[in-house]
Amino acid sequence: MRLFEIGSFYVFARGVVTVAIRDLLHRLTRGVLGGISMALILILSGCGGGSDSVGVSLSVDDILAEEHSNFVVEVTLTLLSTHSQDVNVTLETSGTATIGLDFELEASTVTIPSGSRKVSTYLIPIRDWEEEGDEVVEVSIGTLSSNAYSIPPSSATITIADAAFNLTKDQLSADLRVFANVTPQERWVEIQADVFNMGAVTASPTVLTLGIGTDIDNLWDTVVHRRSQSIPSLAPYEGVRINFVTLLTRFNANSSYYGAVVLNRTDEEITSRSRIGYDFLGFTTDSRRQVQMRCQESAERPNSGAVDPLFEKQWHLRNTGQPAFAEQAGVDGADLNMDNVLANGPEGERVNVAVVDTGLELCHPDLEANIRPGESHNFAAGGFQSNSWFGAVTHDPYQFASLGDHGTSVAGIIAAVSNNGIGGRGVAPAATIRGFNYLSHQSQGAAPALGLSEFAPNSAAVDVFNMSYSGGWGPANPSFTSIRTFEHGTSQLRNGRGANYVKAAGNSFNNCLAFQHEMHSELGCRSSNLDSNNNLPYLIVAGGLNASDDRASYASAGSNIWISAPAGEFGASYPATITTDQTGTTRGYDVLVRRGLALESSANEHGNYISTFNGTSAAAPNVAGAVAVLLSVNPDLTWRDVKHILASTARRTNPNKPAVRIAFGGAPFMFRLPWVQNAAGYWFHDWYGFGAVDLDSAVEFARSYSPDSLGTFSTSEWIDETVEESIPDFDGFGSVSSIAISGHANAANIEAVQVRVTLDHEFYSDLAIQLRSPNGTLSTLNSAFNDGLVNQSGYTLNWTLLSNAFYGENPNGLWTLQVVDAAQEDVGTLNDWGIRFFSGQHPQ
Repeated sequence: MRLFEIGSFYVFARGVVTVAIRDLLHRLTRGVLGGISMALILILSGCGGGSDSVGVSLSVDDILAEEHSNFVVEVTLTLLSTHSQDVNVTLETSGTATIGLDFELEASTVTIPSGSRKVSTYLIPIRDWEEEGDEVVEVSIGTLSSNAYSIPPSSATITIADAAFNLTKDQLSADLRVFANVTPQERWVEIQADVFNMGAVTASPTVLTLGIGTDIDNLWDTVVHRRSQSIPSLAPYEGVRINFVTLLTRFNANSSYYGAVVLNRTDEEITSRSRIGYDFLGFTTDSRRQVQMRCQESAERPNSGAVDPLFEKQWHLRNTGQPAFAEQAGVDGADLNMDNVLANGPEGERVNVAVVDTGLELCHPDLEANIRPGESHNFAAGGFQSNSWFGAVTHDPYQFASLGDHGTSVAGIIAAVSNNGIGGRGVAPAATIRGFNYLSHQSQGAAPALGLSEFAPNSAAVDVFNMSYSGGWGPANPSFTSIRTFEHGTSQLRNGRGANYVKAAGNSFNNCLAFQHEMHSELGCRSSNLDSNNNLPYLIVAGGLNASDDRASYASAGSNIWISAPAGEFGASYPATITTDQTGTTRGYDVLVRRGLALESSANEHGNYISTFNGTSAAAPNVAGAVAVLLSVNPDLTWRDVKHILASTARRTNPNKPAVRIAFGGAPFMFRLPWVQNAAGYWFHDWYGFGAVDLDSAVEFARSYSPDSLGTFSTSEWIDETVEESIPDFDGFGSVSSIAISGHANAANIEAVQVRVTLDHEFYSDLAIQLRSPNGTLSTLNSAFNDGLVNQSGYTLNWTLLSNAFYGENPNGLWTLQVVDAAQEDVGTLNDWGIRFFSGQHPQ
C-alpha cells in the first residue's frame, strides 16, 4: 500500500488517514519509526475510522432519468469489506431539483446489515406538468454511524430530463354509436336502429344504411334487402330511432341471414367489422319462413364419462401457458387457482344460479343437463312473443337473434357439464342454472329477475345471480327500486342468508367517447363508478384479468370492484375465454368473429363453442361459479360470508404495479394508487379489488368457517359537511375537507363506505376525488379525466360513490376528502359531501 502526502494529510490508496496518527506517519516516512511495519500502522489507523470502522462508497446505475416514465435510479452503497455490525448511512441531496416535488428517495437513511457489503435504495423521479427544463440532483453520503467513514466516490449527480406533455382539452369530439335490434312478427321483421351521440359536441348529419344478406363476410355482395335513412345532427347524449320493416317473403326457408346497420360508409369501406358506427344483426328462418324462435337440438350429443376435449385449452380453469387458439400463450398459473377443486370437487352441487342476461339455449348439449326445467323465464313473452302465430314461451328464454347469445356463453362458463365428452366444463359443472332474458326485454324492470318474484319467474329461489352487464354512460345514483331489490335479496332470500349478486364491472377502460387525454392509457377512459348499481354494497363487482395475469385491456377500474377473475383478451394475439356458443355452424359468435376456435372445424365440428368470448362479462360468471362452489362446501354461508372469504383469500396479481404520481401546481398528486394495505391487513387496488379469485384457498377457508360470524350488518346514517369552497384550478393540493366520525363500537368493522358529493364545475372531467381514512388508508373514488363526466357541465353534480378499500377498518376518527382539479382553465366548487358506513363485527 503506497503512501502519499497531500497538504497536512497522508492518504492511503484505501482511504483518508485520521489526523490522530498524522505525526506517527510523518515520523515513519522520515525513518524515525522505520522498524514498525506498515501492517501495524494499518491496524492502528483502521484506514480511517478506528480499529473497527469500514469505508463506504456510493454509486448509481444511471446518471440520466426521464421524469415522464417509470424509470428509477438505483443508488448503491458499498463497504470495503463485510462488517460485524450494521452500518447506518444517511443520504443528502442538493441541486436544482427539489426533493418531494421533482424526485424522492425510497429511503434517506439506509442500513447495511452486518455480514453484507452492499445495499441499494432508489431515487424516483416525480413526473410533473411544469415546464422547467432539465434539472439535476446530487446524492451524497451524509452522516454515518460511528463504525464507518466515507471513501470516494461518495456522491453522484443525476440529471432529471424534462419531457413534453399535452394537457389540452381541445380534443372534444362527437361519437355516434349504433345499436341494432330485431323484432320478429308473423310475416315480417322490424329492425330498430338506435343512433346515439355519446360524444361532447354536436354530430353532423349523416346517413344510416341497412343491408341484409346471406354471407356476413361479403355482406354487400349477397345483399337481399337494403335501405338507407338520413340521420339529423345530434347534440351530445341525443339519439334517434330508425325503424326498418322487411317482409319475410323476401327470404328463403330454413336459412340464416345476417345484416349490418352502418353510418356513412361506402360499400368498399364496409368490408371491415369495425364497431364504430356499425352494428350487426342476424336471424334464422324456419320451414314456414318465419323467424326461428325455439332451440333446435344439435347433432352433437354428450357421452357421459368421456373427457371434455376443450378442457385442456380452458386457461381460466388451469393455465399451463396454453395459447387457447390465439397466437400467444398465457402465463402459467394465471387462472382461478382451482387445481384441488378440479381434482376433488365440489362442483356447485345443490346451488341454483340464475343467468340474468339476453337468453339461454335450453337444448344446448353442454348445458341441457344442468338447466332446471320450467324455471327459466322469457321476459318478452308478454310482448310480441305472445302473439297467436308463436304461442306461449314463458319458460323459454331463447335468443332468436343469431349472431351470438350472451347468456348461453355466460352459462357455459358457470356450469357447462363436465366429463361428457363434448366441449369444455364450467367452474361449477354440477350447479343448476336457469336463464332470465331480462336484457332482451327490460320494460318490467330488473326486480322480478333479481329475487323479487316467486312466480313467472321464481327468482326468489335463486342462490347466485350472475349479472354480466354494466351500464352508466354518465354519473347516476342508485334508484330506489335497485336499492330495495338488493336489500330484499340479501336479507330475505336463501332463508335469510341472502342471495349472492355477482356483477360485471364494465368494459370501458379504453372507451373514450367524448375526449382524449394522454392520461387515459394509465387511468382509463370511463370508471366502473359510472354504473350506479356498482356503488351499492350488496354486490360482488367483478374486474377482468387476462391470461397474462393482469387487468384485461378493456376492463373498467374503480374503488367499487371487489374481486377479479379471468376474462381474457380478444382471442387473436392473446387468449380469450373458451365457452359455449349458440348451436349450429350458421349461428353464434363464431359466425361473427371468424378466428380461433371458429376456424377449427375438427375441434368445433358442430359450431357449438367459441374461443373469443371476453369482457368482464366473462369475469363475472367465473366469480359466480366460484361462489356456487363455496356454497356447496358450506351451504349456510351468508352473502357477507361469501364476500369475506373471497376478500380474505384473494391472490394479489401484479403486486408491483407502480403508482402514477404527477406534480403540478406546487404538489405531487397520486393519480393511480399502488396496491394499498389497509389498517385491517387487506390489500386493495382499484384495478383488481382485493385481487384474483383463489378458489382452492377459498374452499379451504370455507370448510372451517363458521357461517354468519360477521356480526349484525349495520347501515349508519349519513354524516354531512357543508364546505362551499372553491377547488383550486390545476393544483395538486386541491380542496380538502374532513368529517369526524364517532359513536361506532370499537369492535365495528367496515364492509363498505359510501360518499356523496355535491359539486359545481365547468368541466367535471378535470376532477379527481380521493378519501382517506383515520388510519391513513387512501382510496380513489373517481379518477381524473373520467370521460363519462364530460357532458355534466352546466348541472350541479350530486353523486354517490362507493369504496371497498377500507374493509375491516373501524369507522371512528377523522375522514378526509380531497378534490383535485388536474387541468387548467375550468373552475368549480365543492359544495358539500357526506359519508356513511356499512359495517359488522368481524372475528379476530
